[in-house]
Amino acid sequence: MEQERTPLNHPELPKGVGGTALFVAIARDEARKLPHPPFSDPFARLLAAPLYDAETDTYPLLNNITAQLGTPLGFVTSTAIRTMWYDHHVNTAIQQGNHDYQRFRFTHLDVFFPGIKQFVNLGAGMDTRAFRFNYAEGSHYYEVDFPAVLDYKNSVLEKAGVQPKCARHCLSADVTQKGWIERLKENGFNPQEATLYVHYLLFFSPPLPLRCVLHLDGFLKD
Repeated sequence: MEQERTPLNHPELPKGVGGTALFVAIARDEARKLPHPPFSDPFARLLAAPLYDAETDTYPLLNNITAQLGTPLGFVTSTAIRTMWYDHHVNTAIQQGNHDYQRFRFTHLDVFFPGIKQFVNLGAGMDTRAFRFNYAEGSHYYEVDFPAVLDYKNSVLEKAGVQPKCARHCLSADVTQKGWIERLKENGFNPQEATLYVHYLLFFSPPLPLRCVLHLDGFLKD
């Protein structure tokens, strides 16, 4: 008898830690059901499609993954708030991107200053900001994550004919290991240029996000 295929056994989906990116995509799509949706991600459904039940307009897996996190609504709401926060700051940087301003020393604070055309997303997951926003000319968006995560996302978006709205760079790497910073530079990243960092690394140990930023700013060695 053929083994039943469960959603997480779907051959195209990323596994392990990378699979958590799909849970976030589910939450972003479910956020459209909130009384006042704080953002719009038209690509979330595409990315979470293998886990979606069209007949009930639900994600059966949602109840399972939130069993230890509280109610499904709590998971969706917290994801929506975080997404809204990053969306706001990325959009602020984009709107100011055609202006010049002297670079502030600590680039992780550059979100408050104009002149930002370089964006780095550490642990990018199913993030689609490179496709959702209209960037200033000459902008670059770097996505760093595990190979399976980026391969899956790229495959889905390419099949849908979705095109990025700035120069998008995908780097397959584990940011908890050495070597990824040099690869970032090899792909055009300029550590001397004002940069907005987007990350979801707070799921890891607290020092990791700050350490990654300090690496990129040149304060630490890889």
